[in-house]
Amino acid sequence: MVGEAMLAAQFVAAAERNGVTTEGINGILKDIGAKSAIQEFWITDPSGHAYLTNTGIDFTFSADPRKQPQASAFWPLITGAKKVVVQNARKREIDNKIFKFVGVAGVDKPRIVQVGVSAANLCK
Repeated sequence: MVGEAMLAAQFVAAAERNGVTTEGINGILKDIGAKSAIQEFWITDPSGHAYLTNTGIDFTFSADPRKQPQASAFWPLITGAKKVVVQNARKREIDNKIFKFVGVAGVDKPRIVQVGVSAANLCK
C-alpha cells in the first residue's frame, strides 16, 4: 500500500502541475477505486482538508488525537515530521468501519496522500 500511496502522490502532483481540475482528478481516483484493491483515496491541501478523494465525503484531518484518534496519526505527513505512516486496520472516525490506511507526504507541497482498504478486502 505504501507504493500505491507514493504513486498517488506523484500522480496528483503531475496532474495539478499540468492543469487537471479537481473534478478531473477526483474522477480518475473514482475510476481507480472502482477497479482496484485500493478503495479510498484521501489527498489534502496543506491545511489538512481532503479536497481530492474518490469518496465524495468532506473531511479535514486534525492534529488533535482527542478529536481524531485514527486520522490524527497522519498529521505529521503535513508537518514534515514523517514521510510515511502505516496504520494497522482499525475503526475510523467517520463511520466506525474497519479500514487499513497508509499515507505518504506530498511530493509537491505539504499534504497527506492516504490510501485505504476495508478489512473485508485486505485479504483479496
